[in-house]
Amino acid sequence: MKVNRISFVLLVLMLIMTLLNNENNLFTVYAEQSQEHSFFQTDSDAGKLTIRYFNLEDSHKSGDAILIKGPEGDTMLIDSGTFAVGDQLSEYLAQLQVHSLDYSVASHPHHDHIGGYQKLIGNIPIRQFLLPDIPALTEANKKLQQLLAEHQLHIEYIKKNDQFKLGEEVFIEVLHPGPLESKGKWSTKEINESALVLKVSYRNHSFLLASDIYKATEKQLIEEYGDQLKVDFLHIPHHGHQTSSSKTFIKQVSPKYAVISSNRSKWKKVNQMYQSEGVKTYITERDGHIKITSDGQEFDISGSLK
Repeated sequence: MKVNRISFVLLVLMLIMTLLNNENNLFTVYAEQSQEHSFFQTDSDAGKLTIRYFNLEDSHKSGDAILIKGPEGDTMLIDSGTFAVGDQLSEYLAQLQVHSLDYSVASHPHHDHIGGYQKLIGNIPIRQFLLPDIPALTEANKKLQQLLAEHQLHIEYIKKNDQFKLGEEVFIEVLHPGPLESKGKWSTKEINESALVLKVSYRNHSFLLASDIYKATEKQLIEEYGDQLKVDFLHIPHHGHQTSSSKTFIKQVSPKYAVISSNRSKWKKVNQMYQSEGVKTYITERDGHIKITSDGQEFDISGSLK
């Protein structure tokens, strides 16, 4: 009889523990879905600048894709991830009710930045396509150039000192590269060093989007721009790899917040470097989709998995 009572008590305890675990799991799932929903929620975007980093999921490197939307609704997509995640990106844009793009940007001709455009071009209207004049004949670049020609998109090759706007108050300046020389084969490093660097300014807030530049280009930017590089938000270069983010660059830019766009865990050491300088970091692999909202005075930044 005593054994039966003990067995009964143990069974009850196991049931209670199972229920508690399920409740915690349900709460976690709900919290993640709630944050995910807020990333795709656009009702509160009106009159504000929003910058969204997409967490593109793939078993291989998925690359960068950043959507900027101005206070008046103008849109700019910077990069598109790999070909493999192009359908994901298309679905995410649809969820955000982005059915056309004012600007599409290719920061440099590597497949993890422009591959997804093979799925987008022809399926979503693009008013203007912006890219640096890097004549590197990568496979991804050949396919992109072919699609741009087939669909007769308006192309503008942009370089250092070019400026343009999203609406009336969002200013975008090209800091890099300058004019590029044509040559034969381009190395991976040379292409990355020639990637676009953009500074976005909206009232009291500023953002530096550094693409895949290496330390040599960081040094060049510091010499050319000095304190003009200081911003509130930094897109950490080259997915958080140690090819980039010198201590001097981190101190010069001195961002309050920084984002690493990566689904590969090669960012931990660089992330620690930023944190040691008091920078609050967000990482797509860890934090999911990342959304920055600014009215020019106050801002909000959050990850969909936090």
